[in-house]
Amino acid sequence: MARKLSKTRLVKALASRSYRPLDVEGLGRLLGLVGDELGALRDLVEELERKGVVYVNPRGKVVLCEKAGMVAGVLEVLPQGYGFVRPDDPEHPDLFVPRSEMGDALDGDRVLVKRFRESDGRFSGSVVKVLSRGRERMVGRLVLLGEDGLVCPQDPRYDTDVVVPAGMTGGARDGQVVVVRIVKHKEGKNPPVGEVVKVLGYPDDPGVDVASVVEEFGVVSDFPAEAEEEASRAYRLFSSGPRREDLEDLYTITIDPRDAKDFDDAVSVADEGDAYRVWVHIADVSHFVEEGGALDAEAARRAFSVYLPGQVVPMLPPALSSDLCSLKEGVSRLAFTAEMELSKPSLTVRSFRLYKSIVRVDRRLYYEQAQRILDGLEEAPEEVVKTLSLMSEVASSLREMRLRSGALELNVPEPRIVLDDRGFPVQVDVSPRVFAYRIIEEFMVLANRVVAEAAWKWDLPFVYRVHEEPSPEKLEEFAHVIGGLPIPRRLAHRLSRGGVTPGKLSELLDFSRGKPYERLLSMMLLRTLPRARYDVEPLGHFGLALDFYCHFTSPIRRYADLLVHRVLSEHLEGGMGQSRKRELKALFRELSAHISAREAFVDEVEREAIKSKLMRFMSGRIGEVMDGVISGLTPSGLFVELECTAEGFVPIYSVEDDYYVFDRRNQRFVGRRSGRVLRLGDPVRVEVVRVNESSRTMELALASEG
Repeated sequence: MARKLSKTRLVKALASRSYRPLDVEGLGRLLGLVGDELGALRDLVEELERKGVVYVNPRGKVVLCEKAGMVAGVLEVLPQGYGFVRPDDPEHPDLFVPRSEMGDALDGDRVLVKRFRESDGRFSGSVVKVLSRGRERMVGRLVLLGEDGLVCPQDPRYDTDVVVPAGMTGGARDGQVVVVRIVKHKEGKNPPVGEVVKVLGYPDDPGVDVASVVEEFGVVSDFPAEAEEEASRAYRLFSSGPRREDLEDLYTITIDPRDAKDFDDAVSVADEGDAYRVWVHIADVSHFVEEGGALDAEAARRAFSVYLPGQVVPMLPPALSSDLCSLKEGVSRLAFTAEMELSKPSLTVRSFRLYKSIVRVDRRLYYEQAQRILDGLEEAPEEVVKTLSLMSEVASSLREMRLRSGALELNVPEPRIVLDDRGFPVQVDVSPRVFAYRIIEEFMVLANRVVAEAAWKWDLPFVYRVHEEPSPEKLEEFAHVIGGLPIPRRLAHRLSRGGVTPGKLSELLDFSRGKPYERLLSMMLLRTLPRARYDVEPLGHFGLALDFYCHFTSPIRRYADLLVHRVLSEHLEGGMGQSRKRELKALFRELSAHISAREAFVDEVEREAIKSKLMRFMSGRIGEVMDGVISGLTPSGLFVELECTAEGFVPIYSVEDDYYVFDRRNQRFVGRRSGRVLRLGDPVRVEVVRVNESSRTMELALASEG
């Protein structure tokens, strides 16, 4: 009697040392399958091939991918043409894929690659099959050729034009930016075929730059009707639920960006002699968003609000994010309060309470305004000045304590883009990092840390914010690259001796303070560190030098915080049994992976949207000479970051005062005749040569020193 077909049995047979590649029929005979079981085998093979477990070669033979040295992953193509495959299995290293080895694969596709080990020990790959396409829509400029057309993609990583047959141009005009839906993907030498589904406008039209990014990444702003309906009914829930502590008479302020619409957090503080008492009030979003409802499902899918220049795509409908949940000035709002008593002068947490509350914000400030009040440059009511001064005092001590513990303080500038009424950038500079911003940051870090410690103590299923230490390979690469900077060798060498600590990296950052390459070093270190992510286990936070950390303070714009609030609410309202704990932990494990991936996606969208505005701003400055810092080197030239954070490329062939040779070992260019050195971190003067708004790139030239 034939044994039942199963995935385990099939994989075991394929992994056998005696197995030689067979087609499905031969594999069926090997397994003793007959009749309908052969059809089930064929379905199982197809399913496992889609998952990247098995591969059916061009002759129809079935092989186990692991045994054949193949891995499945997502292809990420760089503008230079080559790419990397990030394997599904995080234990596998990324695989470098030359352009010549990509076959029909395009950026974002999930592919199967054959692994090869290079002579230097690193792995590279060759695409053997596209498992699924990553893109079904594309944004580009339409070129009409009679009644037919071509869409030239804006994204330089997608280097294949899309053919648009007659009757499928959607009424778009020549030169307009359009969204095209791929109806037939690229096959061999045959280009992809598409249909225009949306016309965004001409490239110079207001708002087309950011709209192109939104469409390119598939960011959806509209909410499903069911979610909107739930949001509209949320007002009825305001007076329902558990008993709350009334804190409306407690003096409370918010400090946020000037143009903020959603206010997640507010703070109260008191000096009690031998201790400070701090209240961190967070919008009680979980009270209004029912677990398992349509609104919850959409919030989970989005996972984050997306902040774009001049606009926001919120995680929750505006009725909640900008109104009912938002801790607005002068109105009663439901909150989740973390109340902490901090001993003087150590600021250790002497006592901690977590409870549902109702608060009323007395004063809403924006960062620059709060800083002017602190500096005595703007008058304000006595209670505002008193509260701000005490908050500054506490925050300064908290910050000193964190830095002494080894927390990293990176100087990564954020561009401040001022738009006119039509959405055109009229001014770009770097957002000033005023201390008022750090005040709120310190109170939020404190609350997130204390809540995470409490969750661990209470043995709750939880979503922690984790940040693991950088790998030795990444640190070695970082130490090699910064070798081109004027940094004492002892500081660079310490990174590879005896294990890295936040303290060692802090010493390096402290040395760079005030130097031309300070921003560059911070950015390079940020790229060296692994991404912070979410996990059900408290794996620590390397950058903050903390054992326990979570995100509790922004549930309006981050879904992880909403999950944390739900668990804490359930605990405070009577706890949960072991069965419920196991259920939530399994759910949180799955959601943590989704939210972490979504965060990387949202970061990229926001980066590209900012870049689109920067490039539009720079397009009006062709021929101008500006100051910058060399931020990257390749054999073909050097990248320069301008003071406004826009980055451009200087082709080395355009530097005419000498013939420059790339010294890869020391990360620099050296003039063969003059001996002039161009290295990372060097300040330079550059001229803006040309800007390509479509690809969001800029070419620069070194300005003559005369």
